[in-house]
Amino acid sequence: MTEVNFLAGLTAQTAELPKRTGGRGRKVKDNPFTPWVSDSYASQSGRSVTVPGMNAKDATYLVRSAAQDLGLGVRIVATDSKGKTLDAAALKSLEEKKSTAQVKVLFQGQDKRSYTPRKSTDKPAQATAETPAK
Repeated sequence: MTEVNFLAGLTAQTAELPKRTGGRGRKVKDNPFTPWVSDSYASQSGRSVTVPGMNAKDATYLVRSAAQDLGLGVRIVATDSKGKTLDAAALKSLEEKKSTAQVKVLFQGQDKRSYTPRKSTDKPAQATAETPAK
């Protein structure tokens, strides 16, 4: 058999790749919460937006995303029209019901908390020691 050397005489040329399709993208291209989180961090004062209940979960997502982009931490509190604090389950319920009830999402940028990851409670499988062959 004769061996073909395909590498001989190869040259690379400049080319434009086609645009990517699919994959993970952002929900919102230009996040309006980014300057608001930045301003709240700089002034150490909270901000709030009032959104329909079905959009409250998305609003909290965008606030967290903005803080992450800025390298900051953020405190977020969602309240109903009576001032009662809503937890994650309540926000999910409002989203599923497509609620039009007004929810106030309050947030303030802050320094990121330092944390150490939890150690796994799963015990790793013990490696079996092999005995050398005689």
